Amino acid sequence: MTPHEEAAFAKFLADSFQDGTSIRELRLSEEEKQFILKTYPRSRVRPFSTDEYADGKTWYQVSLSASSQA
Repeated sequence: MTPHEEAAFAKFLADSFQDGTSIRELRLSEEEKQFILKTYPRSRVRPFSTDEYADGKTWYQVSLSASSQA
């Protein structure tokens, strides 16, 4: 991901969890999944589906905690 894409994805992620929800179902690319795991080392990113879409994205259950951000 370019720095611009990382910033946009970080904002999307922050917006997705801003209401205090700690678990979301998100359709992610491999790069986006790796970004979450790098940025939130204590996160859990589990495949929700084995289907991969034409754009290469797959559904994941993403669990973050407020204290997990690096």
